[in-house]
Amino acid sequence: DFPSFCDAAASQRRHFEHRTAVVTRSAGEARETLRRLAHGEAGSGITGVKDGSPRMAWVFSSTGILPVESGRILAESEPAFRRAWEVCGSALEEEGGQPIDAVLADGSLAGQPEWRLALSCAWQLALTSLFRNWGIEPDAVVGDETGLFAAAAAAGTIPPESAVRLAYRSGLLADPAARTPEALDAFEAFVDTFDLHPPDRPLVCGATGSLVPVYRVLTGTHWREHLGKRAASSALADALFGEEIDLVLAVGGDDSFANELVDAAGES
Repeated sequence: DFPSFCDAAASQRRHFEHRTAVVTRSAGEARETLRRLAHGEAGSGITGVKDGSPRMAWVFSSTGILPVESGRILAESEPAFRRAWEVCGSALEEEGGQPIDAVLADGSLAGQPEWRLALSCAWQLALTSLFRNWGIEPDAVVGDETGLFAAAAAAGTIPPESAVRLAYRSGLLADPAARTPEALDAFEAFVDTFDLHPPDRPLVCGATGSLVPVYRVLTGTHWREHLGKRAASSALADALFGEEIDLVLAVGGDDSFANELVDAAGES
């Protein structure tokens, strides 16, 4: 079934060291070309080898720390960090009615679940922008619970300013008692107002423990169903390291989640 083969290759394939590309005029010709290639017949394809650069995963944690002084220094010295931080700050001011600097100066306010999660997400996304400005890109991303908002933005599924707003609103629903049907309906509808896209690189969903298919858009229904959920570390590690990952970077400074995945991979 050639259509099913193409679908599996596009949405479920692993990233191997050796790749082959073939050019054909029809499904039948493609089948024959691939058959010849499988039997090692010369001229049946163009074969190449991926470069030897290590593959890196970015890990986003819902418990990411927020070093205020480091953030101030980066904002003063790194334009890419400052621009991303300001974009996230503007979105959060619209969402929470407070300038982000005022929230950071007020320890009691910054400690509230909605602000704590939103500020952590903003910090991680500002670092993401900085790393990319330095030419560093992830080969895969994963986030746990609300860390998935930052991971989803890093994978291109949602704009950064929307991700921090989702993190803020998820904090408002941190207490299970707040998750009334009406509140969840509003959360789902809110997500669907954003500019949503399929992931542009492997994205491991921290709630399901599996790769998000390359054709799938994470709509409000997805976020509603998985709000506050966390998959087993073993499932997350299998999905992440199945992408042939060599290095893991804990974005934001809290490496407990990253270490947890590495340990789980070592046990499997």
